[in-house]
Amino acid sequence: MNGLTGELASALSGEEPFWLADIKANVSASFMQEIFPSQLFSDAKDGSNLGREYAKVRSGDGQIWPSLNAEKIGAAIQLIDDWWADEADKRLRVHEYGGDKKYHIAHRIPSSGIDAYSLLKSVDDKAALLDSLKCSDEIPSDIHYLMAILVKGGLFQKSRSA
Repeated sequence: MNGLTGELASALSGEEPFWLADIKANVSASFMQEIFPSQLFSDAKDGSNLGREYAKVRSGDGQIWPSLNAEKIGAAIQLIDDWWADEADKRLRVHEYGGDKKYHIAHRIPSSGIDAYSLLKSVDDKAALLDSLKCSDEIPSDIHYLMAILVKGGLFQKSRSA
């Protein structure tokens, strides 16, 4: 674990231009374990043929079974943001603005100062705070969120006015 954290720290501090990790895990699914379906894509103008479908795998005897694929596992791992409010009653998928797909709203709007871009502006202060913490101290939730955003990766685009 020290090697992993050292490599990640080196990449985030600018000592290395980038960091690439190939992370593998064995996940055991129980018999009849619920697997959440993936949403189908349809390019039809009328929205027809939209539905839900399971990722599938063909077993040795030719039967087709639902399976957990890398995308499903990745999406599940990202569903950890319960830091968006002290009274958060659900976990959101890690997203720059705390997008809530069910209600079509953002819980981390820029005016709140808890969106990813606002927190990135104070990354030096967050790093200094982390350096000052003792092992027994609790890490503030905005630092957990910011690290989750950085680990998730993706495109971080500045607005034209920034």
